[in-house]
Amino acid sequence: EPGRGEGNLAADLVFAWRATGEDSLLTVARDYLLELASLETWDPDYDLLHGHLMLGTAIAYDWLYHELNRSERAMVAARLGDEAEAQYLQITENRAWYRTQYLQNHAHVNFTGMAYAAVALYGEDARAQKWLTACEDFFPHVFEMSPSDGGSIEGLSYGNYAMEFCLFYAELARSVLGRDYYSSKWIENFPLFVLHSMLPNPSENEWAMNFGDCPRHGNWHGPEHQLFLVASRLNDPTAQWLGQHLIELNETGLASA
Repeated sequence: EPGRGEGNLAADLVFAWRATGEDSLLTVARDYLLELASLETWDPDYDLLHGHLMLGTAIAYDWLYHELNRSERAMVAARLGDEAEAQYLQITENRAWYRTQYLQNHAHVNFTGMAYAAVALYGEDARAQKWLTACEDFFPHVFEMSPSDGGSIEGLSYGNYAMEFCLFYAELARSVLGRDYYSSKWIENFPLFVLHSMLPNPSENEWAMNFGDCPRHGNWHGPEHQLFLVASRLNDPTAQWLGQHLIELNETGLASA
């Protein structure tokens, strides 16, 4: 059974190829996508792992579409479509516990993965419209009901995780669906939530006051890349500075980013 990182890696590899144009990376990215599509089982629980795999596979399929032959496209599209349909049925017929959990990362991850699958297969798979409709019904509640101070009831680390996938959806909505969720106070004030969570003498792995299910940092998922994206979309110099500051807590490399 794969892990969440295997889903992320599908998108990372294809991004590396798109960014560099290296033929060797194209080969690696394509082979990896086909390997994912041929796995016997993705996630028997249709939970967080499933969301990561749908999102990564959808991005890789979209960006590699013209590099795949007809049979490869058919194989990936069929697998992604079947997995998205399984997620949809898990939410609608099996009434998955997270189906109306608007403040919970499990819901954010799974709905986002299904949304990316829907957009990647739109026009190819007749089921894509209902998957997308379910996501469009869900996410307005998320951005409306999430804390206006930018915080999270789950603590900083899971809050970053939730924000990461909600920003994935916000970008999809902005670029493909014509919807702008960047007016959300939750997104706008997220950098301040991170900033005011900081300790006075921060280090790479101990820089935040912890509450909820959270260590003394937010390094599981960012928050640097979330901060940079919010800085870009909202022209927020505080978010830009904070992302750089957190990276610089580590002497070398990109820290948790």
